[in-house]
Amino acid sequence: MITAGIDAGLRSVKVVLWSAQDRRILSRSKVPTDFDIERSVRQALRQACEEARIHERDLAEVACTGAGKTHTTFSDVRQVTQVSEVTSLAAGITSLIPTARTILELGAEEARAVKLDTQNTVQDFATNDRCAAGSGAFLEAMARALDLSVEELGRTGSEHIHVAHMSSQCVVFAETEVISMIHSGVAKPAIAAAIAESMAIRAAAMGRRVRLEPDLVLAGGVALSPIFAAALEAVTGLPVLVADHPQHVSALGAGIIAASHAIAASQPNVTSRNPSDEPNIHSAGPTSIQTTQTKPRSTPLDLASQGHKLDAPIGKNHPAANPNWQWPEGTFHDPKLDWHRAQRLVAGIDVGSVSSQAVILADGELLAYANIRTNFGSSDSARAALNRAMSGAGLSEDQVHFVVGTGYGRQNVPFAQKTATEIACHARGARFIYGPTVHTILDMGGQDCKAIRLDDRGKVERFVMNDRCAAGTGRGLEVFADLLAVPIDQVGDLSLRPTGPLPSIASMCVVFAKTEALGLLRQGYDKTQVLAAFCEAMAHRVVTLIRRVGVQADFVVTGGIAKNRGVVSRIEAELGLTALHPTLDTQIAGALGAALLADIRLKRRAK
Repeated sequence: MITAGIDAGLRSVKVVLWSAQDRRILSRSKVPTDFDIERSVRQALRQACEEARIHERDLAEVACTGAGKTHTTFSDVRQVTQVSEVTSLAAGITSLIPTARTILELGAEEARAVKLDTQNTVQDFATNDRCAAGSGAFLEAMARALDLSVEELGRTGSEHIHVAHMSSQCVVFAETEVISMIHSGVAKPAIAAAIAESMAIRAAAMGRRVRLEPDLVLAGGVALSPIFAAALEAVTGLPVLVADHPQHVSALGAGIIAASHAIAASQPNVTSRNPSDEPNIHSAGPTSIQTTQTKPRSTPLDLASQGHKLDAPIGKNHPAANPNWQWPEGTFHDPKLDWHRAQRLVAGIDVGSVSSQAVILADGELLAYANIRTNFGSSDSARAALNRAMSGAGLSEDQVHFVVGTGYGRQNVPFAQKTATEIACHARGARFIYGPTVHTILDMGGQDCKAIRLDDRGKVERFVMNDRCAAGTGRGLEVFADLLAVPIDQVGDLSLRPTGPLPSIASMCVVFAKTEALGLLRQGYDKTQVLAAFCEAMAHRVVTLIRRVGVQADFVVTGGIAKNRGVVSRIEAELGLTALHPTLDTQIAGALGAALLADIRLKRRAK
């Protein structure tokens, strides 16, 4: 008797063919998950059958697990059993390592901890249901930031654990932290070790929710990273066993469960099962096994033919010729303003995690500015932005009297005489752009979001920012622009096209929201509907943040997302306020505020 276990995951489909007679694996296969999940499952199953030299009709039963298990049907197989991820994981691990008591599975975007008793019964489990930190997506993002492959990162720096440390758990914030460590001169091996340690701390915390005990077994794609296994041992103080073919463990468990069902079906008078045929598994959650008769299915929507891409890499090393996430850079110079007559020439430099801006003022008036993408060095980005701004005005650096730096890279602006906080700079910059009546500022940047309330004099009364999650920031918007192959500066307008009820994106985590978007595309929603759903989710997220400071008119929005009408209009609708219309590029608010502080400093010196 031969059965198939299928793990239809978010990134890949794994198949294991299982021989019940001699309890051994006949073949394994793995293919990327396409927009048509069933097509990917068919491809993986076909490859596994070809390797085992059998036909699909020779399979006694098929069991499916994973996020896409409900999307798989087989007209030529008698029945399909749907198995919960926890149940299949436990079955697969206990067949390989019967002494396992705690299982940590870290997949592409999901992670789970499972606790077993001495009878291999599931006693408890926990999942990362709100954040993708510690998953394969986290590892991929960190590898991109280090300009390494995931495999290279996994083999790098195990001897450097405890040398450097990371504090961020959010995938997006951690990417910024890695870039900051590169700017500070930390060696790549030490950064790789810090990444592994951060992931291990997150995984261990999840494991402690079910009580860690040996034998501790690691499964999932992240288990292929030697540096992570070493970090997990250091964090937990327990020996870590890595399952054989860790990415196929759940598929193996599904195949074993399929075999136990097929055996039971062939012996209808048997009232009890042999424990050797099926592990004694109890689910701590909802019903773990559902058997469904196969039904005819209409031809699935071929989203790939519409130009969609799946899991295209994102970030600063994007390999695509025309990456959609890149917004247009810009410069400005006022030719009517003669800087040669100015007594005060000052500059403000805002080195952000995603973009950098330089603003030059002549006697308090706006002379020039530049808005560019931040590269791998804060110092280089600061100088590049200033050079772009100066070139338009015909200035040289020695003619600028005073420079103030701000942003997350403000400590790495070598030519700045002073630094200032982002909150103070954005407050001053917003009042310059929008006028002195501004009381509430929402700054939506690349990787952070700040809500600031000012008093009647323009002094900061209160502020809050998203310090743990990057939902509602420009980085999340870049992910969606790239996923849907839509230029980022068109996202807002396209999101306003759909009419009527919209699908919902409930996840706050950028990685999980991307997964939800893929699910909507697979259900047949078009790009504009998915973009509308995401913009609506972003708007709701930041409205929750801004209400924490108390919204007062006049209300304004700064940062890159202020240019996105799809988000701003939804924020206005939810708040019941209309934001003031900007007169300048909203991304220069921080640098403009820094330049205004530089101008004040020179005025005081003159007095």
